[in-house]
Amino acid sequence: MILWEESSAGLIEKLNWDNILSYVRDHSPDKLSEILLMVVDEDAHLEWLGLGGRWDIAKEAAERVIKYILLKQKVRVFFREKEVYIPKPSRALKLMSFDLMMFPLDTKEDVILGIMVLFDGESFSTSKAFKEYYKVSGDYTVLQEELARKLDEGYVLLVYDIDRVRENLHNLGLIYLAALLSGLIKMGKVLDVKREFEYIFGEKDLPLEEVVKGIGWKLKYGIGDITIEYNRSLSKIRTLPYSRWLSYTRYLVTKTEEYLYELTKYIYQLHLVAENIRK
Repeated sequence: MILWEESSAGLIEKLNWDNILSYVRDHSPDKLSEILLMVVDEDAHLEWLGLGGRWDIAKEAAERVIKYILLKQKVRVFFREKEVYIPKPSRALKLMSFDLMMFPLDTKEDVILGIMVLFDGESFSTSKAFKEYYKVSGDYTVLQEELARKLDEGYVLLVYDIDRVRENLHNLGLIYLAALLSGLIKMGKVLDVKREFEYIFGEKDLPLEEVVKGIGWKLKYGIGDITIEYNRSLSKIRTLPYSRWLSYTRYLVTKTEEYLYELTKYIYQLHLVAENIRK
């Protein structure tokens, strides 16, 4: 099978292949279709006649070609028994997703470890924040600067459960980031993917992991694995001064970062799925 365009007009890359796939599936060929095929491409018409003039075979072949093109440009997702094609994550989309987890290391939550990940469609930025009473340390300013730079470049921020994210930032003492998020909400520069899927499903309080697994995507670690590692860290630091606590959270940090890498990428892709469904 060959697909080409005369004079290399560049139309293959510009065509909306989603719409073409829908048209091929819905189209019911008639006598006029055969006449048009013969006029446009006599060789293709002869090939079709060689197949016994069967439109079902021709349509199946056309679908396979279109799906191949879509898979070169997009990611195929099965959502509610429907095949959906979404763009591959890319900086060109001007989207970035953010998520974080916080781990209180004492009962009063005076000492908290926070881990944050930002995904821009192609690469991840990871930062940690360590709150000790009223003091916050860590490399979180690196992610903060990256976020601000992306916003200046016209990116839109994606989060899952904006209220949870803002509350966690406050609890970690990251007031600038919490205030920045509030400002982005007013400017319409942040989208809550949780609300997008609550609208699609008609349900409230959908856990992110359930939505991810419902689509059929896999996670290397689940929240249960993170909780087990967190409890291990707590059991080790219980008898130690808090100045030494961080050294016993190494495995917790590693697993949580991997977990957030996957979640931020899925938050990004979930928004693209929701956008496709709304069309």
